[in-house]
Amino acid sequence: MNRQFRRAQAKQDKKVEREKDRRKSERRARLQSVRQRRRRTTKPSSDTPAKPRGRLPGRFSGALMIATVVFIVLQSAVPPPEQTAVNSAISAGFYLLLAYFMMLWLLRRSTERAFVMTIIAGVMLAFGAELGKLFRPEYSADYLMLALIVPGLLLGALLGRLVFYNSP
Repeated sequence: MNRQFRRAQAKQDKKVEREKDRRKSERRARLQSVRQRRRRTTKPSSDTPAKPRGRLPGRFSGALMIATVVFIVLQSAVPPPEQTAVNSAISAGFYLLLAYFMMLWLLRRSTERAFVMTIIAGVMLAFGAELGKLFRPEYSADYLMLALIVPGLLLGALLGRLVFYNSP
C-alpha cells in the first residue's frame, strides 16, 4: 500500500514540476517579447540627444515640483503688503523653479514633448493663480510678474534640459 502511495505521489510531483516548468518557460517567452518590443520602440532618433546611462538626475524633482506649486498657490492666495519690483521678480522666480523641476521630472520619466508640456503647465498655473486672485476684493494685476513668468518658464525648462542631458 505504501508503495502505491509513493508512486502516486511521485507521479503527482512530476506533473506539478512539469506544469511549473511550462509556466516558467511561458513567462520567459513573454518577458523576452516585451523586452524586444521595448528595444524597438525606445531607439532614440537622430534629433533628440541620447539619454544618459546609469543614475538619472532629478531624483527628487517630482516632490520639489509639487512643493513649488504649493508655494506659488500660497503666494497667490496671500498677497504681499505692497507690490514692488522685487516681489514681482520673486514671484516670477518660482515659475522658473517650477519649470526646472518639472522638466527634470518629465525627462526622467522619458515623457515625449517634455518642454512643451512644461511651458503649457506653467502658463496654465499662472492663469489659474491670476484667476484665483480675482476673488480678492483688493485685487490689482501685477503686470511685471505676468511679463516675467513666460521668460522664467522658458529659462527654467532650458536649464532643466541642460542639466538632464549634460550631467555625469
